[in-house]
Amino acid sequence: MADPTALAPLSNGHAPTPEALQARIADARARLIASSEALKGDLKGLSDWKVHVRRHPVAVVAGALVVGALLGALWPRSRD
Repeated sequence: MADPTALAPLSNGHAPTPEALQARIADARARLIASSEALKGDLKGLSDWKVHVRRHPVAVVAGALVVGALLGALWPRSRD
């Protein structure tokens, strides 16, 4: 979470120095990069169907059977 006092005057009433501001910006940038990399990793894991099959094989097979049964019941039969 961003620090709301990051750009506030110091306790002595003076504004932060340019070096202090640059250090704060660099720190914020580093935290943002780390956070975005972690998010990318999380999203990749969520979208990888192989991971879900490995973690929940019974649920995946049961889901496939249910979908197959529904499609079989809804598919029009041939009149041969």
